[in-house]
Amino acid sequence: METTYSNDPLLLNLYRCCTAPGEWQTVLDRLCDEVGAHSAVMQAIAFADGHQGRTYWCAHDSRTDVQAYQALISDADNPRMDRRRGLPVIGRFVGDEQLFTGREDFRQQQRLQRQLADLGFGRFLGALLPIGGDRFMAMVLHRSVGNDTAFGDAERQRLAGLLPHFGQAAELSQSLHSERKLEQILSACLDRWQCGLVICDADGRVQWMNRPARDRIARDGVLHLRDGTLRAHGDKDALLRHALMPRSIAHGRATFLTLDHAYRQLHLAVQPLTRADGIADAGGALVMISDGNLAGEIPAAALAALFDLTEAEARLASALVQGDTLEQYAQRRGVSIGTVRYQLKQVLSKTGTNRQSELMRKVLCSAAAHAAGFQSAAAGMH
Repeated sequence: METTYSNDPLLLNLYRCCTAPGEWQTVLDRLCDEVGAHSAVMQAIAFADGHQGRTYWCAHDSRTDVQAYQALISDADNPRMDRRRGLPVIGRFVGDEQLFTGREDFRQQQRLQRQLADLGFGRFLGALLPIGGDRFMAMVLHRSVGNDTAFGDAERQRLAGLLPHFGQAAELSQSLHSERKLEQILSACLDRWQCGLVICDADGRVQWMNRPARDRIARDGVLHLRDGTLRAHGDKDALLRHALMPRSIAHGRATFLTLDHAYRQLHLAVQPLTRADGIADAGGALVMISDGNLAGEIPAAALAALFDLTEAEARLASALVQGDTLEQYAQRRGVSIGTVRYQLKQVLSKTGTNRQSELMRKVLCSAAAHAAGFQSAAAGMH
């Protein structure tokens, strides 16, 4: 049976790479076997900072050692990565003889070939595809060192037919990789946040939780999971289930609940998820869980930096937010109440507040307070 692009085994495996990045090595190994290459690499390249390109995503066959390449040559010292050489030949396969045409070019080419030979690479063939702005996708192939045989017409024709497919698959793979990497970063950040966060679907089933939410559900006993749904013990369970119902979510208003615990209370806010245009679509809800306390001490150094306080003034502001009275703080620090009152006057002046209540509000709304919750949750992970 004649092989077409619709039943080409290489292409069928290629598009699996978009969701299974580990398949790239197998696909590129197979490409090497088909065209007699020693190495095959797909690169996403950006030319944002001048003429020299920078690789921001890469997939390669099993023989290619990218770390060895970066150590010996690197993108910054690779003359093939100069956009002035690559842009005139976009969309077609070329060898070094098309990229290096002048006398100075020839010396650069010879130096590059000697370096590549140390890595086991011989004759080169490559192509560049635009993917938007200053970004390009490249397919780079090398024969083995000592093999100076040119890629033949049949091999070039095969590669030309595969190029748009490889370019599209590489672009999709890189895009998904970036999204997953960002998702992992965001998830790790939310795991370090003080507030427990739970995302439920329209039927109240839990889709995701951050670490503080998992810890509170496992530790406090007031909240639990039943058949994948978030439930509360006692008479508040009906209120929580009602808040998570589609018709409640569709109203677009948050519901607030207090759950009693033997030692403390948990505060819940059930907030409808919204579309990008801000309209609640009954697609689910975000449940925020707090015990009403600020975990961790607000760093005095942070307050000093934000409000231009002295070290002593910043320590006082931090202590007041933690619940100390002026008398308690003076006794603990071993200073007179008059000294503490003077420090408070300076703090109020520098923060633009008139009363302690205003000061506490300002501090609790500051980046220092958010960072305190972030750092405290992070410390609890160890």
